[in-house]
Amino acid sequence: MRHEFSEYLEIDSSVPSRLRWTKQNGRIAPGDPAGTIHKNKKYYVIQYFGTKYNCDDVIKTMQAEQQENEECFD
Repeated sequence: MRHEFSEYLEIDSSVPSRLRWTKQNGRIAPGDPAGTIHKNKKYYVIQYFGTKYNCDDVIKTMQAEQQENEECFD
């Protein structure tokens, strides 16, 4: 089963990772900032349905999905 990032996350430039949870995900509550700083302190990561993702990659994927959806309605 594939989960779309936009089902559980939103882009929010007011938090360091630039991602915020929108739905309950385990012990994470809606509205909580998403992600933790990677051990090398150069980027943020999230764990999403058991897999770790770089937050910058998630944001790029979400923006691409949003652009695709907008093109479908043009």
